[in-house]
Amino acid sequence: MQPILFETAFFTLHTLWVFVALAVTAGTYALIKFSNKQGLKLQFLSEHSTRLILWTVLGARLVAIIVNYQTYFYEFSGKTFLNLFAIWDKGLNLWGGMIVFFVSLFFYCKKSDQDFFKWLDAIIPAFIIALAIGHIGTFFDGIAYG
Repeated sequence: MQPILFETAFFTLHTLWVFVALAVTAGTYALIKFSNKQGLKLQFLSEHSTRLILWTVLGARLVAIIVNYQTYFYEFSGKTFLNLFAIWDKGLNLWGGMIVFFVSLFFYCKKSDQDFFKWLDAIIPAFIIALAIGHIGTFFDGIAYG
């Protein structure tokens, strides 16, 4: 495991976040290519991207809190309450984020008269590419091994 790539007195570069950045970049590039191949307009995603991202992070955090409730509710205090909002502590659940993303995408597709299944055909392969790259980062971080 190599969780830290580079460290100085003021800055630490974690391997996980380097691979997350690579995964987002590769996934976005793949999404653009796949959506162009499907004949979809990227303007739809750009119009709804902020809301989709916010709903996804909210869903991922909510499911992470539900699954790991003993971590967040071991005592009742102001500090434990504020920890509920600390999304930078690696406390996001992939499956919760995916479910909320696809449900919100479904509603935005219905609202904008877009074909939800065509968008799935473009998003899912791009997501799998990003997921594969991200899992390399989790391996180096020591989260997912064996």
